[in-house]
Amino acid sequence: MMIMHPDTVQYILKYYSTLMESKIGLIVDCTLRIYKYKKLRESYQTNDTLTRHYREAGWITENETVQTLLEDGIDKFELEVAMRIQYRYGDKIFFNRCPQCDRLARTPQACQCRYCGHRWRKE
Repeated sequence: MMIMHPDTVQYILKYYSTLMESKIGLIVDCTLRIYKYKKLRESYQTNDTLTRHYREAGWITENETVQTLLEDGIDKFELEVAMRIQYRYGDKIFFNRCPQCDRLARTPQACQCRYCGHRWRKE
């Protein structure tokens, strides 16, 4: 399996998720909420109100299809989805890279590098 930098995975999922099949998009959305939920649970320990709210909102699920897709972990699932998007729609993805250090900018519209601080403007 090809390795993709975690920043690239998140960039593709955040800015090009509209290219995904709707089912996969919903699952990616669910994974982000599961991740946030787990972080909140770690911070506040057990919180039944939080769990109930997330379940009622449909933000966490025990759906077997979702659980099967996530059985190898959220990171692996997101990597596979990002790679699928890049493979299928690579010509529609704009990787905004810093002209100085060649690292991926925070957004497709960014004009300043979050790593080296270099600024560039599109004329």
